[in-house]
Amino acid sequence: MLIKAVTGGYAGGGELWFMSESSIPQLSYTTLPHILTMTAERQQSEWRKRNPEKVAKYNERHKEWQRQAYAANPDYFKKQNRESQKRMNPGIKIAAMEHYNPNGKAECATCGERALVVLTLSHLAPTPEWDRLGGKHLYRKLKKEGYPKLPLLTECMNCNVKRDNWGRGFDV
Repeated sequence: MLIKAVTGGYAGGGELWFMSESSIPQLSYTTLPHILTMTAERQQSEWRKRNPEKVAKYNERHKEWQRQAYAANPDYFKKQNRESQKRMNPGIKIAAMEHYNPNGKAECATCGERALVVLTLSHLAPTPEWDRLGGKHLYRKLKKEGYPKLPLLTECMNCNVKRDNWGRGFDV
């Protein structure tokens, strides 16, 4: 006997089927929202695949709304962006800094500076797919990809600027 459990959620809800009452997982208040969210995300993903033209139309409207909202209040959005940068998980940045430093520490490979706020990953050679990324987006993608072998080096901002300028023939 099949038992159907209907869930609510985005795009009209969904159905979960169980073989018997004993196979229904013991749901608590902490696991139930997670299961419903997973179901809603799957339904949303399927709907997006079936309706690419509606998704494109929505994306264009949303971009236009964002442009208008930013034009109306740029100071608010700049403040939001600064606060978002402050909330970045420092653990992701530290792990990337340690991985791309030859001595395995979260410090500048050139001068030994350890202040996380001034550390950065220097692009030693062009890598088109990765050069456009920076900040938390770069650190998250590096973690997701398993820290691939890339020409990156952990440096402080001062050493990064010095190396870039000297490499281009400027005297600093």
